[in-house]
Amino acid sequence: MPVYRFKVRSKTPGASALIQAALSTVAGYPAASNVKLAIGYGVSGTNFTGTYGGGGGIATPTLAVVDQGDGTGATATIAAGESDAANTVYTRVESTAAWIASGTCVGNSTVDLALACGWYWAYCQSVSAGVTVYSTPVRFQVSAGTDSTFEQCFDAVWARVKAQSLTGITTANIVQQKFPWTGQLNKPGIVVCPFADKVPGGTNEADDVEYNCLVAWARVSNRNLTDGLETVLKWREQISQAFRSKSIVATMGVAKLYNVRVEPAAVFWEPAFANQHDVGALNIVCVCREIKGA
Repeated sequence: MPVYRFKVRSKTPGASALIQAALSTVAGYPAASNVKLAIGYGVSGTNFTGTYGGGGGIATPTLAVVDQGDGTGATATIAAGESDAANTVYTRVESTAAWIASGTCVGNSTVDLALACGWYWAYCQSVSAGVTVYSTPVRFQVSAGTDSTFEQCFDAVWARVKAQSLTGITTANIVQQKFPWTGQLNKPGIVVCPFADKVPGGTNEADDVEYNCLVAWARVSNRNLTDGLETVLKWREQISQAFRSKSIVATMGVAKLYNVRVEPAAVFWEPAFANQHDVGALNIVCVCREIKGA
């Protein structure tokens, strides 16, 4: 509460009395409306600790963030705060230190956060009546969809293979299926199929999960040892380079994806060649970081 200073001065000659001087708040002490529990006040900041029971603080908001599921961002919901508070939602990419103002609103409301796919932390700064409070930080994901991570990787690999201009192969002949069986494939053509996944390592909080997508191509060779050699090698080069691009992670649209690598497989599979086909493959490894279960 306010602290006042009084002065003693002579009222009549030879006499003194305690009378009120001009009332004013002592420098360094706050008005009652601004006193908050457990906060030091006074000229030095340590003269006394606030114990005022009412009127001082403002309501601390809660923050919830939900993925929009389309790769464009997330929606933040601010609740339980002051109706006139100026709210700013700050976000940071997980494993980075920089917080960025990503959206604002007045009072309890929702805010659209335009963010790229990935994992983030967020908190809300709320300011009202000269007082600032902060919500508890929350962790959230921005993703491109609700499919399993493996399927998201599988679809992204398939889409990128179809985007290559592979001589003699139409996009209709680039298909997804369970196994790399090429017997019924329209040729020349390509099969993209899910392969074994594995967990080679990670951190205390997350696993690095490798989702393998096998890309296999086939063409009729009639057991000719030289025909089509240059074509097959060109397909192999184009597909490999498509997944060794510096920007590949950002363009595949898989939130948990943080690295892609290409592993060699057969250039020409001899049993298939014996059956009059050229069959080769590459393994596209999509490395994703996933939070460990509770």
